[in-house]
Amino acid sequence: MYVGAVVAVAGVVFAVYAFTARESGIAASLIPTILLAGGIGAFVKTYRVWQEEGAWQGAGWFLLTLMLVCLSIPGAAIQAS
Repeated sequence: MYVGAVVAVAGVVFAVYAFTARESGIAASLIPTILLAGGIGAFVKTYRVWQEEGAWQGAGWFLLTLMLVCLSIPGAAIQAS
């Protein structure tokens, strides 16, 4: 549920960027920033769950990998302007 919420927020920001602020580097930079913050939050949650003898690592790695993929979006916005 956590990953879905973070990806949904990043998707909404991407939709706003794609349809309204195509040349805005700030709007484009928000997408990987949201995914980075979500990944860090997932690893904090992983640490807390690990202390209680559980496992929750996949969410953090997925969000950080998605953030790396989305790092190309600000570059495209900078080249478009």
